[in-house]
Amino acid sequence: MEKFESFVNNVLLRTDPATLHKFFLHSYRLSASRRLKTWLSSAVMRDVHEFELNIANQQPLELLESIYSCSSLEVLKLDSDFDINVPAFGMCFPNVKFLRVSLQLPENHLTEKLFCSYPSLQELWINVYLTNDGPATNIIISSTTLRRLYWTVLVDDYQFAFNNYDHKCVIFAPVLKLLHIVDDLVVSYEVHDLQSLQTMKLAIVFSEWLLVNPNRAVQILIGVLNCKYLTLSSGVSLVGETGWRVLPLILTSSPQLQTFVLDKECWFDVCDAQFGWMENGSVPHFLAAHVKDIKIKGVEDQEDNVKLVEYFSKHCLVLEKMTIRCKGTVSKKQVNHLHHKLSHLHRGSAKCEIMLG
Repeated sequence: MEKFESFVNNVLLRTDPATLHKFFLHSYRLSASRRLKTWLSSAVMRDVHEFELNIANQQPLELLESIYSCSSLEVLKLDSDFDINVPAFGMCFPNVKFLRVSLQLPENHLTEKLFCSYPSLQELWINVYLTNDGPATNIIISSTTLRRLYWTVLVDDYQFAFNNYDHKCVIFAPVLKLLHIVDDLVVSYEVHDLQSLQTMKLAIVFSEWLLVNPNRAVQILIGVLNCKYLTLSSGVSLVGETGWRVLPLILTSSPQLQTFVLDKECWFDVCDAQFGWMENGSVPHFLAAHVKDIKIKGVEDQEDNVKLVEYFSKHCLVLEKMTIRCKGTVSKKQVNHLHHKLSHLHRGSAKCEIMLG
């Protein structure tokens, strides 16, 4: 490791470019954090455009103070745990347009301020790791410039998911176009002024959330009235064992929807009883008037799966294409049998083409 650090030192000492486009460092460890500070300071003095840092350290590394006010920095990727201190005046990273950050057990004094302090931010990636220790975490994302948000909540112990911790995420982003959420925990959401949002992906990976309020999945979609492209994982319908009965309620929250993707592919075993079915379920009026493209992934040769496809085929009156992707474990014989069933389904749209693969 010392040889590598000496090599980096020599490169920085023997070269004198006026500007440095990108500083990229992935390392298992550093012999001393002062090395990192020296390198980062050198990059800042050379008007660095992009930082990408991923250092597997046992303790969080302190982020160099001069980075917070670096006017040349536009891309910041912190893929390991850093000790981030939002300046007292509340504004930092004045020209950063792209931010990717990983937070390990963050405290509220950071999460309530950090994502409200970027005057130029356009794309934000957040990975948050939580455990059952400590108080509930509040994360506030407030930006009048943010256009794309990728938000991931992970837990290091899945037993933690059975504890009803009230973690909360508040999103205020009036020009946001894309929202991608992967949430293992189903935290509580509060969204404001998302009238510009057009594309949303909501993925709940783990399904055994008996203690979680199933309405939390719907909370995310409240206020997302102009969404045209919506992707949901099967975990959304399994929260609180609600099954497919929650699907019309979720879809009702997106009256401008044109393209809908449902990913049923699960890494856990799901039985028909868990999904259930929405007998006499309501049909959102816009489903008949606006939805033109539907894709369903992870379909099997089962009655509930056929009913699900039939629900959309029957009620989407302007549907042009429905793409069905079978689960990887489905045999060729089962695919042929499923194809036979789907070919005889009632279609509300004469233009609808059902593609099975």
